Formats: sequence, C-alpha cells, structure tokens
Amino acid sequence: TAGMASPADPPATFVVEVKHGKDAMKIDVATDETVASLMETIQDRLGVLTKHQKLLAKGKVLEASKSIAAQACKGGEATPGGKVTVMLMASKGGGGGGAPAP
Repeated sequence: TAGMASPADPPATFVVEVKHGKDAMKIDVATDETVASLMETIQDRLGVLTKHQKLLAKGKVLEASKSIAAQACKGGEATPGGKVTVMLMASKGGGGGGAPAP
C-alpha cells in the first residue's frame, strides 16, 4: 500500500519542433529547460554550432539564458505534453567572407 500512495509526477516535458529550412525535427524538453540547453541539443543533432544558431518563436529571437517556455509558449507556461514550434536560423561559418573567387 506504500509506494504510489500519492500520484507520482513524471518529469514534465513538451515537444519543441525545430524548423530549419525544409527540415523539421522534434525534441522532447523539460518544461523548465533553457534555450541554451536546446541549442546544445541542436548542435549535437544537426552539427550547427551554438554560436551560429538563432532561434525564433512568435516572431522574436529567443534569449539563451531564459526558459523556452517563458518565451515560446502561450502565457509563458509550457503545457506538459504540448508542442511549440521554433525556427532555427543558422549563419554559415564564422564571420565575414570576401568576394567569391573569379
């Protein structure tokens, strides 16, 4: 009778669908996960370095130090089991390129 007397709370997660060009990938994240953590996951999966990533949701660039939910979800709260879409803008390389070779 002990053990599951009170309902156990599973870790609350929701799905972030990251759209990059024509590709999209779904990533399960904790409701309190930060954008920086999501960027690390994107780097691992897509090979796009975090410094070259710009994530947008609801028309705004997401701040790495804040939670995904606070910036991308309605009312700033993630719904466990819910889904939010984020656009990934990736810059190529590390900075300025000159004119192409003739």
